[in-house]
Amino acid sequence: MKFTDNLKNIIFGENNQNLDPILDYYYSLRLNQKNKFVISIVSSGALFFILIISSYVIMMSSMQKNLDTSISATNELKKIKSTYVIVNNSFSEIEGKLNYNKPEVVVSFLKKTTKNLDVDIKSMNEKPVLLDLPFEHPLGNKFKLAKIDLKFSNLSLKKTMMLINSIQNSDLYLKVSSLNIQQTLNNKIYFEVSMTVDSYVPIESSHDSGNNSSGDMS
Repeated sequence: MKFTDNLKNIIFGENNQNLDPILDYYYSLRLNQKNKFVISIVSSGALFFILIISSYVIMMSSMQKNLDTSISATNELKKIKSTYVIVNNSFSEIEGKLNYNKPEVVVSFLKKTTKNLDVDIKSMNEKPVLLDLPFEHPLGNKFKLAKIDLKFSNLSLKKTMMLINSIQNSDLYLKVSSLNIQQTLNNKIYFEVSMTVDSYVPIESSHDSGNNSSGDMS
């Protein structure tokens, strides 16, 4: 309603004042000229009206399209936000658990695990090698990467797999980053096994461990 009122005021002016000069001109014409004038006025008015309506429809269509796009983008943002919240909560939970991963805790776990599997450790560096994480790593400002090398003698493949599974399925988020299996002389059942176990340890605890061997992962 407001749109049509505004349109009427634009075309005819307030109180139809724009019609006065047109009417004066109309009354000054001859009869045959008046007919032609009326036809031209009606045609021009119809064309102008169609142009206005078309412009209005195009404008409303564009507004509706922008609105639909905005609604779609808002829904996508809500989905992304929901996913971010879930991932962020999971990451915070993992980060909280890693705060307890002191080097001595990891070493103690490895000793206990091998003992439960009746596996003898040939050698192990009880003071892990500590490496700085890359700057872009999400844990880089709070944690270091601890590497512990272990060696075993006369270990079967079955026991090796059981050991790896026990290490990597623990709540300490450990990872066997390297594994080397060598067959012993004249023995096809038991092997010499060496592996490196990676763990994330808090920077504060790595300082407390007194281990000054650190490097930079690039």
